[in-house]
Amino acid sequence: MINPKDCDESELDILGRSFLKELLPFIETYGYDGRSQFWDIIDSKTNHSDSQTSDASQFLFFYSRKQSIEALINSDIDINKLVSSFSIDEDLVLIKIPSTTHGAAHYELNTILLDALRPMGLHKTIQGYPNTRIRSESAARGKQPDCGWGPRRPPRMPGRSTTKSPTVVLEVAYSESRRKLQSDIRYWLSPREGNAKVCLTMDIHRRDSTILVENWTRNANGRIYRAQHIEITRQDQTIVSGDWPLRVPFESLFLREIDRSSPRERENINISKAKLIELASTIWEAEDV
Repeated sequence: MINPKDCDESELDILGRSFLKELLPFIETYGYDGRSQFWDIIDSKTNHSDSQTSDASQFLFFYSRKQSIEALINSDIDINKLVSSFSIDEDLVLIKIPSTTHGAAHYELNTILLDALRPMGLHKTIQGYPNTRIRSESAARGKQPDCGWGPRRPPRMPGRSTTKSPTVVLEVAYSESRRKLQSDIRYWLSPREGNAKVCLTMDIHRRDSTILVENWTRNANGRIYRAQHIEITRQDQTIVSGDWPLRVPFESLFLREIDRSSPRERENINISKAKLIELASTIWEAEDV
């Protein structure tokens, strides 16, 4: 489990020294030796009967030189769409093998979020970032969220790039790879990396049919902390416990305060207990196929 205490500044600095290398002990690694070898490995993993039993089995590392990494992320479209993260400084590319569960989770949450914005009349004012790679300030690193959202017309803000990027992101994981989820959170909330305002996470525990939904953000001092923790468990009935409803701060998503003259805008976009149960049901149905 992620420590519920604030991540201190030394933990945030870890991303400055290492982004992907810290995950090497937990994810299979191969030297990149061209397209033929790449697809042979991907095909073998995709056809493995246990390919969806853990997050670790959904990811593969490839070592490669800088020139090859640039080619993978910029030129080769078929391979490019599988690139979850890359680090030119570390000579690493993280490949994500798509899964039904991941797709169901982020598609359903996207639908729920849009439904929550509809009563405010704002469902057409946000832009989605499904599988869109966001580069760091140095451009030496990049990562794509499972899903992300941000305003279609973001206001100009000091210290924030004019390039469009998600303000709220979602990462879906399985319990075997919490370390990777921690790395995801640090990347997205680091001002010089993903520079998002909120990182939502869903940690799916298959063995006990439990989904942990968490909301991570930065405080005024730049420290990462867990703002919410919600557990959804499938027993005789679905039980939701913890700090629900799931709240996405309006200002974090839209980068502006609510319009006080509008009777429809609210401080938080709330995802209710009933909607969380719908989300969990969709995920479990995808896993039961």
